Amino acid sequence: MERIKLGNTGLKASKLGFGAMHLPKVSVEESDRLLNRALDMGINYIDTARAYQDSEEKVGRVVSKRRDECIITTRSHTWKMGIESYKKDFETSLKTLKVDRIDFYGLHSVNKKEELDMVMGKHLEFLKKAKEKGDIGHLLISGHNHITMTEAVKTGEFEMAFFPFNVIEKEPLDMLIEEANRRNVITVVMKPLGGGVIPHIPLALSFFLSYNVDLIVPGVASLKELEENFRVIEENKKLTKSELEKLEKSVEVLGKDFCRRCSYCQPCQSNIMIPFIHGIHQRCYGKPMDENIEYMLNTMGKRLLPSLKTCTECGQCEEQCPYNLPTRQRIKDIISMVTA
Repeated sequence: MERIKLGNTGLKASKLGFGAMHLPKVSVEESDRLLNRALDMGINYIDTARAYQDSEEKVGRVVSKRRDECIITTRSHTWKMGIESYKKDFETSLKTLKVDRIDFYGLHSVNKKEELDMVMGKHLEFLKKAKEKGDIGHLLISGHNHITMTEAVKTGEFEMAFFPFNVIEKEPLDMLIEEANRRNVITVVMKPLGGGVIPHIPLALSFFLSYNVDLIVPGVASLKELEENFRVIEENKKLTKSELEKLEKSVEVLGKDFCRRCSYCQPCQSNIMIPFIHGIHQRCYGKPMDENIEYMLNTMGKRLLPSLKTCTECGQCEEQCPYNLPTRQRIKDIISMVTA
């Protein structure tokens, strides 16, 4: 796969990256196969994070043996818990990945202006010192709010910016992508498939070929996904007008208030599988009853019902959600639908 220049870093990476967010879903053996296959195909950019359960551990099993073949990014969201927790997470990442240097490291899920202001103090100072020591190659920041990410880019402190961008979420086109390109900040697209809800994957990935973004990083959980993603980006064919219209038509029903399955809302104190709640709500609520909706409510809905009734409405899930989804209300809606 063709390599592209990454900003002013001197590094080159495959335009298609390997998103390791979904590795916790697969076995160690399958994870090894996926990562080794990606590297064999020429995909040399691998992204993970401390929040992704055992993802770093699985990535470390492979990259520690093929270190010269890959560029590694990881990050931590424990900046929210204070600088000491953040420092501890960084040391854990080094050990878990089995490397002595992380190519890109930084701040995970900085979504609000006040959060950006917070991390620009002790956290940024720590990152700069780690870079001076050689433990970090370059600094990155990720977030789900395009306005906050634009402000982060404008600080001039970060060499890489992660943000959601896809056929539904086009807000980065307003200012973020242009500002990053002007400053030669590396642009990395996360959730290119909207957390897996956007259909027509080949079209959804080809969508990005018409825009000036550097890296596209879909989460991968199977060889089929990996190889299909590779084929689309390798062919490098931009969407035709009719293909774009087809893609846009297919996502109209989703709107903006859908779950991207990032699982930042987990774990729930009542052990509620919150991403499932949003999936059921999206497919069933406000829709005319048919056999598919009836089946979903009578199977998955009824299985979840006992845990839904234990919801204490603590609101923690909504505080953690970068998209401000109304989880508590949707739990009530599903209880009403299932018990009706």
